[in-house]
Amino acid sequence: MLTNGSRSILCEQSVIANEHHLHDFLMQVAGIVAVLRGPLHVFELANHEYMKLVGPERMIIGKSVREALPEVAGQGFFELLDEVYRTGKPYVGNHVPLKLKANKDGCLTESYVNFVYQPALDANGDVLGILVHGVDVTEEVKVRKTILESDVTLRQSQAELQRSEQRFRLLADSVPVAVWVTDNQGNAEFLNKHWCDYSGVAFKPTMASKVAAESVHPEDIPKVMAAFAEAMKTGSPWEIEQRNRSASGEYRWFLNRCSPYRDPESGEITHWFGVGIDIHDKRQTEDAIRASEVKFRTFFESNMLPIAFWNTNGHVYESNDAFAQLMGYTKEQIADERFSWLDSTPVQYRHLHEEGVRAAIERKTFIDPYEVELIRKNGDRIAVLVGYTMLEGSSEKGVAFFLNVSEQRSLMNELERRVDERTNELQRSNHDLQQFAHVASHDLKEPVRKMTFYANRLMDEITEMLNQKQATYLNKIMAAAGRMRSMIDGVLTYSTMNASEQKVDEIDLNEIVSDVQSDLELLIAEKNAVIHSSELPKIEGAHILIHQLFYNLLSNALKFSDANRPPVLSITSGPASIDSRPGVAIKFTDNGIGFESDYAEAIFESFTRLNPRDKFDGTGLGLALCKRIAERHGGRIEAKSIKDVGSAFIVQLPRTQKVPCI
Repeated sequence: MLTNGSRSILCEQSVIANEHHLHDFLMQVAGIVAVLRGPLHVFELANHEYMKLVGPERMIIGKSVREALPEVAGQGFFELLDEVYRTGKPYVGNHVPLKLKANKDGCLTESYVNFVYQPALDANGDVLGILVHGVDVTEEVKVRKTILESDVTLRQSQAELQRSEQRFRLLADSVPVAVWVTDNQGNAEFLNKHWCDYSGVAFKPTMASKVAAESVHPEDIPKVMAAFAEAMKTGSPWEIEQRNRSASGEYRWFLNRCSPYRDPESGEITHWFGVGIDIHDKRQTEDAIRASEVKFRTFFESNMLPIAFWNTNGHVYESNDAFAQLMGYTKEQIADERFSWLDSTPVQYRHLHEEGVRAAIERKTFIDPYEVELIRKNGDRIAVLVGYTMLEGSSEKGVAFFLNVSEQRSLMNELERRVDERTNELQRSNHDLQQFAHVASHDLKEPVRKMTFYANRLMDEITEMLNQKQATYLNKIMAAAGRMRSMIDGVLTYSTMNASEQKVDEIDLNEIVSDVQSDLELLIAEKNAVIHSSELPKIEGAHILIHQLFYNLLSNALKFSDANRPPVLSITSGPASIDSRPGVAIKFTDNGIGFESDYAEAIFESFTRLNPRDKFDGTGLGLALCKRIAERHGGRIEAKSIKDVGSAFIVQLPRTQKVPCI
């Protein structure tokens, strides 16, 4: 029979045995197992899988989890253990990430676990500790992530492929060139909007040969298809110029370029990508340039004109035979000897070249020809006209044209010499004529003066003895003598108009009008005339000539007034342009007898009369003198008139003179 003590010993031994069995069992359980005791969660047991997870080198038995696994702080596990211990309720976690320093290098390693925190209760239901049981699912999670990432990548690739296709189509439809794509057999898979708009044909999948047959110029189809076939055979890019028909039926030149697209893995050609660039205008320009080059070369080599290509240093690097012969060289000598047309120019002319070259570079235009001398190989000097321009797009090279004017210069010098001789002879002749005019005028005026004197004496002495008919005859003699005297004075004035230069001064035309009115005061009063003059400008001119001009025009208006109405004269002015120079137009209007418009130019000729002498006296030189005065000032005069209504004389004069004397 067992005593109570014996039974107690046996019970303790049994409990101990059971605990050993439980320990061994837990150590052998598959998966992660650990037993934590008390509120601090002190490790009492940790199987091999658990130690493999946290690091087999760790010494954790007898330590709290916070002490044994400090790196787990902040990951939520400590807080979960505290909650399970406090509430007595288990916690299950799936695919929970766990970062531990499981390796000797001390770096954090991320794992994933499925686990249960199961509270261990005593007979009274109080929590004694927590049983930790779990499974390392790191590989499973990684596989899942890989699968998920692959799926995401696939979807992303598909989306990117779609976006890439959209971008390609958007780009292809927006560029101003034709874009096309075929498969590796030449079946058209894409034609962009530009090509469809140009050709007027909507895209539909078809053979490239059919597209060519519908759009390519018949003469170009064979070479286009041959080029494509050769490219498909060799797998090489190709390009060709061809004519494509537009929607309007016009054929335009295109540059067609095509390249193969190869599969990145197999290297096999899967598609052909091509572009067609409209080069019609460019080709026409190039054709025009080539034609122009041919024309220039033909002209250059015809040697009709010496031509040389040069740089800004003055060296000639190419010339035609005409230039070489002009300078006394051969073309080869000019090229080999580095001929310099600057060095072949006398010093006194070189500044003309320098100024011309500078202007050609700055203005990029042809320089008007100018005359210089050049020194030939034998030392002779020749006179030439040279003009040049810079070559297109260059600031260092140009082309020059030369013209030998040595003979012209000799002729010009001879002409100038002869002109000087003739001028001197004319000056002597003019001087002699002036002397003759003075002598003739004196010799002619003297008999007229005596005739007038004695006629007046005779009239005074025998007036009462003369009958009316005799008195009329005597009056006609006296009138004729007066006209003769006026004619002699007019001829003298007209012939000596250009005999001497007149000094140019500033003239107030208002003062001229005032002076002329004073000179004509008696005639104005006699005619009961009214003169209206607006404010007139100041001009430059010869005072005495302008006074004569105004005097003649105003006296003419008074002379040819209508006997049935008082003369009304008006003088106005306005702006005028005389050979692009600023000027003034002075208008003299009257209400006189006027004249037929057919005589508007003839009245300015010498000795022209439109009215009988017995009604209107005069010499016929007054208006001719006005014309000479206007022209001498660089101006002009014209007349407008209506018979029996009145006349208008317009004088246009420059405001300033270019010379101090005229």
